[in-house]
Amino acid sequence: MRLGKAVAITASVLMAGGLVLSGIAPASAATAGTELTLSIKQLPASVFDTAKVPSNELGTCLAALGSKATTAATRLDWCSNFAGVITLINLKTGKVEGTATMAFIDYASWKVSSRTWNPVIQEISESAATGALADVKFVADGASTCTSGCHVTSNANYTVNVPRDPTWVEKKVGVDSPGSAAVIGALTTKWTFAGVLSSASRTTVGVRCDSRTGYKYLNGCANPSYTPTYNLDSGKYPDIAKFDKAQIAKHPAWATLTRVSATSSRPSGSRQMPCGIRNSPGPEPTSPQLFSSVPDALK
Repeated sequence: MRLGKAVAITASVLMAGGLVLSGIAPASAATAGTELTLSIKQLPASVFDTAKVPSNELGTCLAALGSKATTAATRLDWCSNFAGVITLINLKTGKVEGTATMAFIDYASWKVSSRTWNPVIQEISESAATGALADVKFVADGASTCTSGCHVTSNANYTVNVPRDPTWVEKKVGVDSPGSAAVIGALTTKWTFAGVLSSASRTTVGVRCDSRTGYKYLNGCANPSYTPTYNLDSGKYPDIAKFDKAQIAKHPAWATLTRVSATSSRPSGSRQMPCGIRNSPGPEPTSPQLFSSVPDALK
């Protein structure tokens, strides 16, 4: 990046939602009299609207858009969107000489029928630029790594020219969790910008993948940290509602989502007690509305 003069580069740090920013300040540029800072803000809805977000990820990404942590997750997907604002400041006057806002959307999803994740979709766009940074063209380098529970299969490293809004550049990262052991894996992607010497990184939720005989699908994945919910009219079924609430409060592990056998005559684990006992008239125990986690066969 050419600004016509040397600059010292620093970066602020933000830990909300797992987002980490880091920077390097070259000693040779420390007396230049200017400074570039990189900070994180929530992505404006108007910018998000220009992204080509598939319908299957829209709900989770919209939830992330309204979150202060800029992230959201369900049983089968995770999304983060945020704006990285680069600001050029004159250290002598304190005046801002230019800004450039990078918009990010990072979306990961998986399924109960495979240990291979759906392609992780990552989109970047420069949503705004002013002053001395107005004509600067940024280049982003993406680098993805997995914890021991998963493996990056494609696009572990890529380089893209960041386009201006309303155009976005998209890359897809391949991830799987090979083997047959039950594992939890998380993907971390780090973005750096040529000439900026700052980085932004994002880590997905931990995704549990396993292989179990007797299940409808031998192999599959789910987000074990997601807290499931179900709707039950306590006015119509007060005894069932009271019983389920008490049991889940007494046994929190019963509310943990897992892949379950579709061939079992009775649900096991977290659903066996609430759904195996029927104290009053009401919906059939096999109704998915009564399950703290719905069997994959009913999805």
